[in-house]
Amino acid sequence: MKPTIYAPFLSLVALAACNNLYSPINSAPPGPSFAVIRAQGDSLTVADTLNKFRAALGGSLNAPNSPPTDSGRREINWDGVPAALTNVDTFPATFFNVNSKRGVLISTPGTGLRVDSSAFASINAGLADQFKAFSPKKLFMAVGSNQVEVDFKLAGTTTNGVVKGFGVVFSDVDKAAATRVASHRRPISALKGSPSSVRYSTPRSSPGC
Repeated sequence: MKPTIYAPFLSLVALAACNNLYSPINSAPPGPSFAVIRAQGDSLTVADTLNKFRAALGGSLNAPNSPPTDSGRREINWDGVPAALTNVDTFPATFFNVNSKRGVLISTPGTGLRVDSSAFASINAGLADQFKAFSPKKLFMAVGSNQVEVDFKLAGTTTNGVVKGFGVVFSDVDKAAATRVASHRRPISALKGSPSSVRYSTPRSSPGC
């Protein structure tokens, strides 16, 4: 049986209004509207849904190391990580904003980050057939924690960036609602009163997958 992979793609849509955001009648604007595009199944199913998510975002794929832009999208592919930074617990948190400029900083409350080409069998031989990569063959994990935070920047800079969508693919989800994606906005005075975060939980992988 093909592995079951769960992929939630969260698209946040900016608000527009005829009135000035600082007008008294807009002291408590409504929260942001959003759409969720998700799939659960084998790699082919997820790939089809990923293409729908790309289409919903619009624009073209901006090449790594290209200047900041207000259109298009950027994607992270673990398979592009060089061998020297693979299968070690010291993957640089700034890699995708310094080495390969895509506007992403990654952090964890754990002890490190790891991009692995062995399905984590190099850590534990018993895991060799447990984790399946969506785009073979590298996978990503936090070391010493089950939490990862992604912070967006204008590509190649330290300036905070704004995104309208975020997608992630999970492999081998054993417990329903135990794996979650939370989207948080930084405080913006013009948006006081709107929700500060949106959370989604993933379902458990199908039995036998």
